[in-house]
Amino acid sequence: MPALSLRYDHCSLRKPRYLNKLAIETVAREARAQLLPPGADAVTLEQLAAISDLTINGLPYQLWVSLDHPVTDEDGLPVLGLCEFDPDCGEDAVSVLVSPVGEQLTPELALSTFAHELGHAIFDAPAWLIATKQGPGLFDEPDTSQRRAYRTATPDAEHLGAMALPQNTALEKEIRIAEFRANEFMGSLLVPRDRLVELAVARAPDFDVGIERDGGLSEELQAATPHLVEQGTFGFVGMENLRRELAASFGVNPKFIRVRMERYGLLPALPGRGQG
Repeated sequence: MPALSLRYDHCSLRKPRYLNKLAIETVAREARAQLLPPGADAVTLEQLAAISDLTINGLPYQLWVSLDHPVTDEDGLPVLGLCEFDPDCGEDAVSVLVSPVGEQLTPELALSTFAHELGHAIFDAPAWLIATKQGPGLFDEPDTSQRRAYRTATPDAEHLGAMALPQNTALEKEIRIAEFRANEFMGSLLVPRDRLVELAVARAPDFDVGIERDGGLSEELQAATPHLVEQGTFGFVGMENLRRELAASFGVNPKFIRVRMERYGLLPALPGRGQG
């Protein structure tokens, strides 16, 4: 069964230090390299679901996966997926559960949900595992110190790529940062920057989509910053068809690919757009 071994900057409690987008992209790129054969563009749900073990910053643990049963949160409400660690399971194992594909969940949305929750399993679960091994604090009463379970959930498609909201407490800030990491990992795992830019530039002429480049002091800088532009009266049709072509190449939906094109600078960014 496939296993992933990844590293990133972290503290002694195995919590990630602040990781910017490029640092998260680096982790996602390494995960793709371990999962995909050379030349492959699309990561499939089957490939992700086959992952059985993770070793993150030298800490090994199992990954338990379920795609067969409807998933609910702690209040019994249906959700798309979740990542959880129950210290009472008796194993160093983290679960990723995604609801079955059906009327409420397309294959593309199931794939992005799994990739998002896998991000939590990679960036958040190591700290969960370490926290449960530390035991009660010096001044904790033995009968009041409980072994807590840890859980993150994806309630709907808008959660995937939701914009950051102001946070009032340290916990809210921690949750916001964790969701940022999971979303950036998801996007970079499924649609990596370099490959999307390469394919978009190569295929744009086939759809009569123009390519503009930022001016700069060197050809190298100019080559690194392409922007796609609509051409002619019906240029939006060519752009839409290009997005659909690219989405099919990576196994995601056109909305997802548009967000990645915006994030990578191929298209102008529009506020408040989730990936789905």
